[in-house]
Amino acid sequence: MLLETHSTFPSEFSTGERLELLEICHKSKLWRHREIDILMLELWKNIGKLKQSDISLYHKICKEISDNTWSPNPDEAGRNQLAKYESQFLWDLTVLHNHTLSPTLEQYRKKQELIKALKKTLEHAANGTLHTFGSCENGLWVRGSDVDMCLEIPNCGHKRQWLSKLNLIRSTLSDNDIISNISIISAKVPIAKLYNRQNHNFCDISINNTVALDNTQFVKAMTKIDFRVVKLARFIKYWATCRCINNRAQGTLSSYTLILQLFFFLQNRSPPILPLYKDIEIVVDDQEQRGRFMTDTRDILAKCEYLQQNTESITQLIFDFFKFYSDKKFQGGRVGATIDLYTNEMTENNLGVLVMKCPITGKNVNPFTIRMWQSIYGEFKRVDECIKDQRPIAQICIKSDKPPLETEAETQRIHASMIRDIVMAVAAPRSKPLRALRRTLS
Repeated sequence: MLLETHSTFPSEFSTGERLELLEICHKSKLWRHREIDILMLELWKNIGKLKQSDISLYHKICKEISDNTWSPNPDEAGRNQLAKYESQFLWDLTVLHNHTLSPTLEQYRKKQELIKALKKTLEHAANGTLHTFGSCENGLWVRGSDVDMCLEIPNCGHKRQWLSKLNLIRSTLSDNDIISNISIISAKVPIAKLYNRQNHNFCDISINNTVALDNTQFVKAMTKIDFRVVKLARFIKYWATCRCINNRAQGTLSSYTLILQLFFFLQNRSPPILPLYKDIEIVVDDQEQRGRFMTDTRDILAKCEYLQQNTESITQLIFDFFKFYSDKKFQGGRVGATIDLYTNEMTENNLGVLVMKCPITGKNVNPFTIRMWQSIYGEFKRVDECIKDQRPIAQICIKSDKPPLETEAETQRIHASMIRDIVMAVAAPRSKPLRALRRTLS
């Protein structure tokens, strides 16, 4: 009776009442009624009005009855199938986030113990201040990740001085019980990599990496504004890692680039989920003090009244994120795309690649070659196609053992080798088997 009433007068039911009705029908195993599909669709349309716990319940119910429902017409069947796919996707995403990506309490405890063990010793030895930065500080830390530290030292502005301080750190920590080895990497920003007794790199230390410290504070401020940001960023980084495109040292995407891509996308939703950088910028006359911005969530929300109006689901945001970056305007080649988070503008460039400009420094955070960017773009395109085909997360994030450009080169080598073998076989002295092969090829 209630199902029929809802089918006839759906506007008379609140979203909460619809969820209660769906739960009752599910417990009663009323799965094959036409009205159930209508009820599920009405809930899906208004899912943003539910509490987070109710959203989880809705998706759980949809998952459990997804194989037992039918739709009254093709159009409604397509919408209902999408709702089921979104429910399944969210369920898998929740399991992935809670059981694979989210750091454990033990990991947080070990981080605090590490900071406590190193802070006093290193600050005294190097005459500086020890900071944590990166994902372990900005809210996007994942299970098993290392800790990034930076020593801020006065009057230490050259690479040679940084390397000298890192060698001092290695000498100071040589007798530490938890450290088995320290290697110094002489990169653009040199780092000391600390390894434990299991030969696991658990901590990286750099000197005066102030740009990274500022970037960390910016990302941290953004992640605290909306709970969806952390889950979205962790999933996107996980996907990029699985597909071997999250390693700037190999010419692919840095984590900061991925995060800026996400921020630009979220800043331009309707309504926006994140504020524009200019809306949180602290304007000062002193040139040396530029690059400052608001970090207190309450202050940001008070100034940016347009925030906290967006009710899109996490799954819909993921789907649209990959749809956005798989658009042809990003494919690269003769024309590339430049995204400037300071001005919130996207323009064409003649570099033929994606250029992401940091809103704080105005610099391109991740240079690419054209071939490398096009191979990365192909990965965004692949996910968009997987979503259109309603593929599961396990297939979207299937692990690759090498970057796409290397995979492409290896495939080309295999094909070239096969063609060479065929040509050599055809050109060899004739024998009965070869004559037969010639006839087959002709």
